[in-house]
Amino acid sequence: MSITTEAVPRKKVVGDDATTEIACPFPVKDETHVVVRKILQDSGPPETYETLVLTTHYTVSINAVTESFTVTIPGTLVSGYDYLVMRDTPDTQGLEISQSEGRLDVAELEAGYDKLTLLYQELSERVGRAIKLAVTSAETDVDIIDPVAGKIVIVNDAADGLTMSELSYSELLTAINAAEAAAAASAAAAASSSANSAASALAALGSAEDALDSENEAALSASQAAASAVAAAASAVAAAASATSVEPSVYATQDLNNGDSVSHSALFNQVRPIQGNGGGITLSTTPFGLDPTQFKNGMLITLICLSDANYVDINPTDVQYGILDRKGLMRLKRGDKYQLMYLTSIERWIGFRS
Repeated sequence: MSITTEAVPRKKVVGDDATTEIACPFPVKDETHVVVRKILQDSGPPETYETLVLTTHYTVSINAVTESFTVTIPGTLVSGYDYLVMRDTPDTQGLEISQSEGRLDVAELEAGYDKLTLLYQELSERVGRAIKLAVTSAETDVDIIDPVAGKIVIVNDAADGLTMSELSYSELLTAINAAEAAAAASAAAAASSSANSAASALAALGSAEDALDSENEAALSASQAAASAVAAAASAVAAAASATSVEPSVYATQDLNNGDSVSHSALFNQVRPIQGNGGGITLSTTPFGLDPTQFKNGMLITLICLSDANYVDINPTDVQYGILDRKGLMRLKRGDKYQLMYLTSIERWIGFRS
């Protein structure tokens, strides 16, 4: 027969109390090429499954015309399990063409080409489920390292392969949760400061009213009222300064090249507009340099990109003074922002995406 369709050589069904047969539209040459797996639902990854045995757990009936087939499982399919039917054609070459005969057996040739097509379909289906780089990627020969228990796979510093994080998954979660708690505490402190500012303003108003009530007193009382008003004004100025201190300081735009770090001050809350210098760039894996004297515990820096063409790539890397962000590589374009908070306990910046 001719293989005229690009059928996916697998079919998955959900177990229930009614189904006993699984009709499979893709072709198969031999019942021994059919593999059936009974998979425990919600068990992965990796999934927990049992490979069923032909004739013991199921039978196969092949349509002689279309070579599609039906799998029959005695009894019923079990609820809580998925059943996956796959074709697994042996990757052998069984066609032998005799050089002594004067003619070719067309049926044998067609069967040989059919088998190659079936193997190609199975290979395409498996490759389609594999992790691949995008067609626009210029990277080749990217190595995947062996897994390490509890560690997270991240892009290496050269961006040409994968490596394991220094922190474990649980340690990373702990660091991120601590950063979120610190951010919440910072917000609460800002709210408290605003409340204190309002209280100081009310106190200043009360002092002014007291001064008005004392206008008929002796010169000494008037002088004391004036002094009280001056003190109230100073208190109001201090309150305003306290309220302003929790607001972020916004700085001039920085044009950055590949591998640059972002210049910053020692203030706790600052906004740094950035963009690439004549095109897209990748920021250093230590985004604010290597001088720990310039870092304060809980300081917050917000990066804002101002250009689409001059985008900025940020590669979170679990190194000293690097970035912890379990979502991985990100690209900032015009209007995108990325907030980072420094924690002295782990000497790393924690990334918060908007």
